Amino acid sequence: MRNVFMPPLDWVFSPKLVQIAKFLPDVTSIDVTFYPISPSTLFDSHLINTMSVRFRNDKKLDLEGIYLWKFRDSIPPQLGTDAHGYDDNNIYSSDYTESMMQRIRAAHDVMFSRDTSGIFKVKRPVSAHIDLDAMSFQKILRISLSKELSDKLHSWLEDDLPSFDESIMTDIRTWIREETSAPMFELGFKDLGNGYVGREPVFKTWPDLNALSYKDFSLRSSAKTHPGAPIHMSQSDLFGEIVDRYSPLLLQMSIKRLVKSKPGWLPDLLSELKLSSSHIRTRLLIGAINKSEQGFVAHNILWTQWHKWLSDRTIGQILQ
Repeated sequence: MRNVFMPPLDWVFSPKLVQIAKFLPDVTSIDVTFYPISPSTLFDSHLINTMSVRFRNDKKLDLEGIYLWKFRDSIPPQLGTDAHGYDDNNIYSSDYTESMMQRIRAAHDVMFSRDTSGIFKVKRPVSAHIDLDAMSFQKILRISLSKELSDKLHSWLEDDLPSFDESIMTDIRTWIREETSAPMFELGFKDLGNGYVGREPVFKTWPDLNALSYKDFSLRSSAKTHPGAPIHMSQSDLFGEIVDRYSPLLLQMSIKRLVKSKPGWLPDLLSELKLSSSHIRTRLLIGAINKSEQGFVAHNILWTQWHKWLSDRTIGQILQ
């Protein structure tokens, strides 16, 4: 079983600086980013997405967050390989590379503390900077729009949804055809001897696609793996990739129209996003929305509409 540390949902970023400095005396500063809020990462927004560790020799180590809290038995690719172990040559510290990574993981674990105000009441940070020389930290929080403006923005984006129907439908059918044209992939178990059990790929024949519901199909595994992570994707993950591709396009189209049309609620939106009404730029407005609590709005709209449409059909009906 993998060594996994998953900060609970009611944990918030509140680094214990003294303990971090004790774990990392060879580090001057740490920069972290957190997962964006979206339907697929709503329960991951308290997790570190990336971490940049600046050492006293001015070397910087950039780490994917999954190696801090999920794949804690795996070696980050810049520090070695799982097959051959950690690199002997450590350019960051005088410590052994494996020991250094263990200390970084220990420091990660004391960056969080429990909050009792409720998991959806805590403002999640976008990023944070820890200065171990000054023994201080700063975090950038997401802005939350009022319900009235959030609803108006949601409705505004929904009006542009039909513009992408044909392209999204083509991509969905391409994805499903590609997956079902190959044998169905599953992860089975194999006896490694001496009481150890491993996983191995198993390929089977797909059931009748005219009878296979999208719900059942979406739960099945793909032979594809997550980029940069040793874990297989689900079919639902692949659908999420399509939504991810079109979400910024929908947001861009809608915000361009918003800036051009200048509806009466636009000044209030700019005010809540802390933007100047005298310099309205599509790019700046999109950036501010993406950094807010409503940053997942386009993703949420696309996911909800298409997931509902797909869930009412079999795979055979979708491919027709």
